[in-house]
Amino acid sequence: MLSSIVHQSLQLYPVQVILCSALFWLFYKWVVESGHQFSLSRGFLLFALAASAIIPLLSIPVYAPAPIPIITPADYQATPLSDIFIGGAIEAKNNLIFLLFLVYITVCCFLTVKLCIRLFSLYKIFRSGDKKQEAGCLVVYSSKVETPFSFAQAIYLPKLLCSSEEALFILHEHAHLKSRHSLDVLFHEIISIIFWFNPIFKLIGHELKKIHEYQADRLAVSEAPNAHIYHTLIAKEFLGFSPKIAHSFHSSITKKRIIMLTKPFPTKFATLRVALAIPFIFLNLMLFSCKSKTQEPIDLPVEEVMVVAYGTDETDPFPVDNDIPEVRFETVEVKPQFEGGDENTFARWVADRINYPKAAKDNGVQGRVMLTFLVDVDGSIRDILVLRSVDPDLDNEAIRVISASPKWIPGQNEGKIVKVRYNFPIIFQLR
Repeated sequence: MLSSIVHQSLQLYPVQVILCSALFWLFYKWVVESGHQFSLSRGFLLFALAASAIIPLLSIPVYAPAPIPIITPADYQATPLSDIFIGGAIEAKNNLIFLLFLVYITVCCFLTVKLCIRLFSLYKIFRSGDKKQEAGCLVVYSSKVETPFSFAQAIYLPKLLCSSEEALFILHEHAHLKSRHSLDVLFHEIISIIFWFNPIFKLIGHELKKIHEYQADRLAVSEAPNAHIYHTLIAKEFLGFSPKIAHSFHSSITKKRIIMLTKPFPTKFATLRVALAIPFIFLNLMLFSCKSKTQEPIDLPVEEVMVVAYGTDETDPFPVDNDIPEVRFETVEVKPQFEGGDENTFARWVADRINYPKAAKDNGVQGRVMLTFLVDVDGSIRDILVLRSVDPDLDNEAIRVISASPKWIPGQNEGKIVKVRYNFPIIFQLR
């Protein structure tokens, strides 16, 4: 039962990730982005990537009112015969799931190889380029670089640049390095590989790189000797080599970057926007993490099964002789015995003889049949009833096996033989 629940949860997980990330994306576009708080926007987008992957994995139980406990011995699984394992429909479903999993792993491996190739191409430029320390950072000059970019702890520049533009390029790319934007990009790349099926993560990554550029521009222009020259430099288009994992000065959002540089630092409603994010996160937890659960009936150990000898009450469904005393299990001195053992011995005896009905197997029917039976004063089994039904075929098979039970040694209390009633579960499960 547990494995089937986990299996079903994993099937829903990709859909939940997409829906959860879509909600984060909409909240960002409607609430967070318009505030132009770049640090807040960056933090929210990074949190959205991680939370969209984690929240659907969480399981916050929301319990319904507990049912009346059923006092039963330990559960015993009916052992199917060799020909009752997973039927054709179930097997076909599992084959499809395996095929989808194989496709998922294949795409993940392909994207991982692509990322490694990009990193290796960057490493080759780093090894072959001319290096020098400039403005407190490492600058790599290479003929393979036509568009200035930065990654990790290095800035990559073309070899032929005028000194004024070079200084501004270094200022901008150094702002990326100080803000550790490369870590954000690597984190997004890894998340995008694992969740390649989710297009929302690509949109979040695009917004994250925009925020990186806004942050770097604002930091660089505050340190630039001439802001007008810096604006002009942004307006230029530079085409050439720049790995996708690096921050290139060239960008398709040139106009937006210039507009952002002219905007004042926002302060209005900034606190309110942060406050709105808190209930929004709780809403996602309620939608994707809270799982409705019903408390299972409490199955007490065999030693705590109640032994009952019913009296003469007319409402009693199992009337007994008046000379048989009514007792409770805790006062019973001698329990009924089955072939020299107890209920566990009987459970093994049942498991060895039960057959999984073919019709139930073909229809994929499974579940727990709860029976009740009476060990009479002569040790025979009688009054077999189904307390919890799953399917008529399963019910009848359980009754058939219990009915064939050899006689028990009856229970005794204070030297007198008593009748003992047991609730006995049998689990039918396809594997």
